[in-house]
This record gives sequence, structure tokens and C-alpha cells, in this order.
Amino acid sequence: ILTAIIPALQKELPFWHTIHVITSGLIAVFFLFALIPLVQHLLKTIPEYKFFMIVWMCIIWAGSILLLIFFSVSAVPEIWFFVSILAFLLFLTIILYDKAIIDAYEKELNK
Repeated sequence: ILTAIIPALQKELPFWHTIHVITSGLIAVFFLFALIPLVQHLLKTIPEYKFFMIVWMCIIWAGSILLLIFFSVSAVPEIWFFVSILAFLLFLTIILYDKAIIDAYEKELNK
């Protein structure tokens, strides 16, 4: 909430800009830490997608860090982070939906 409320005006409000940068970094770290238990659970549930999930997590982390290094503090790494997280979650939704359909179909056939 603080990141959204605090403006990122470096020249006009340098102190608040620093707070904005710190809170936006904390959002990314906490969001990725929150994804770790989900990914661990999904690796047990659907182990055949282990490679894809690990690659997605590497893309999210590496892309965000590289963009942060290249563009310093800007909105580009934040946009990359949130767009790649959304794409990853959509990917997981499709995988889980397909798995649920297949499981239901196999259950119906085994009756």
C-alpha cells in the first residue's frame, strides 16, 4: 500500500522516493517468497512440469534483477516482475485446469 501511495519523485521528494524504492523492492521479495510454497506444492502435485516451473521462476528472478541492473531504479523491472508473475500464474492455472479435466475423465472411465 505504501508503494502505491508514496510518489516516486526523486528530485522533488528524495526521502519519500527512497521509501518508495525500498517498499517496492520488499513487495517483490515477499511476493516471490510467497510463491515458493505454492511452487513446492505444485512440484509434488504435477512433477512432470518441474522443468517449466523452474524455468519460469528463473525468468522472473533473472529478468527482474537484470532489468534493475540495466535500468537502475525505474518502473521497467517492476513491470517485468508483475507481468512475468501474472504469466506464470496463468500458465499454472491452465496446467491445473487441464490436469483436473484429465483426472475427472479418467475417474469417469474407471467407473
